Amino acid sequence: MSKFYAHFTQNIVGYIALFLFCVLILATNIFYLFIPMLFMYLITDVIVSFTRQKISFIPDKMIILILYAALIGLFIFILIKYVPIFLSDISLYTKHIKEAIETIIMNFSKKFHLNIDLSFVREQAVAHASNSFGRIFKIFNNITKGIIWFIFTLFLNFLLYTEGKKIKYVFTSNKNSLLTYIYNFITLRITRFYLYLKKVMLGQIFISLINTTITLVLIYSLHLPYKFTLISLVFLFGLIPVVGNLISNTILAITTLISIGVLPAIFCLAYLIVIHKLEYFLNSKIIGTMISLPMFITLLALLIGEIMMWLLGMIIAIPLLLTIKQELEEIPFQD
Repeated sequence: MSKFYAHFTQNIVGYIALFLFCVLILATNIFYLFIPMLFMYLITDVIVSFTRQKISFIPDKMIILILYAALIGLFIFILIKYVPIFLSDISLYTKHIKEAIETIIMNFSKKFHLNIDLSFVREQAVAHASNSFGRIFKIFNNITKGIIWFIFTLFLNFLLYTEGKKIKYVFTSNKNSLLTYIYNFITLRITRFYLYLKKVMLGQIFISLINTTITLVLIYSLHLPYKFTLISLVFLFGLIPVVGNLISNTILAITTLISIGVLPAIFCLAYLIVIHKLEYFLNSKIIGTMISLPMFITLLALLIGEIMMWLLGMIIAIPLLLTIKQELEEIPFQD
């Protein structure tokens, strides 16, 4: 216990500063800047490192500017070309599901001679749909704000990546100062979180691409509608560890059920199981034993992340959990 108290006494100022830093991030809109900056820094870090290995004479600033131009061009292209298709598919998909549910209810009531009030069912469906669309519109409002944050994030990330040494010197010029201690304490934890995020996200992107490629073959083999939307959802949800594939492939199974029939839907459910097992195998090969957490702890972390920060919280939940785990493991408790 004496080592624990000694460690806590020596680092209490650092933990207080870290706690206040986390409160500041979570309690203000800085959170919507801090997390995208981490992801943008991750993209920049990977691209610059890869380019530096292949072409060593190009300056980092030039690589970053080319990367930014490509990202902005890709963003505009997706916004103009594919977002209208996605919105149209979502509208048609919602209408399709509503008609399919009404048909199932009517057939069920006729078969078992039940008196089901379809008007009441429609009212409930409209009420739930209104709530869902209200949340979607709220998301789109946040997206509008997010575009402004995105542009600001690009600028800050450029400065952070190109002026990293200058920034560090400003905070650590006096080696024995409190400012230097707090800076080193907080940046060490952020660096740990970033390294976990980098390893988990790169692995999940690769896994999601494999899953999306296999799913693409399945979608075109079954001639399913809403191909672009389904593929987009499969890839995006595939970025979430463990449960992402379950969510996307469940949507795929429901789409198959209402569009084609029961047998293809059963085939999709079997495919879901195979893909889920494949993800475990790929996780062990690509990400390694680092993320070998018990399923209960993983799902609990994802649930807490979803409650606190919705989809973004689910993406960062595992790296954050691993960061906290490492921090606690390094604190001595018994002599």
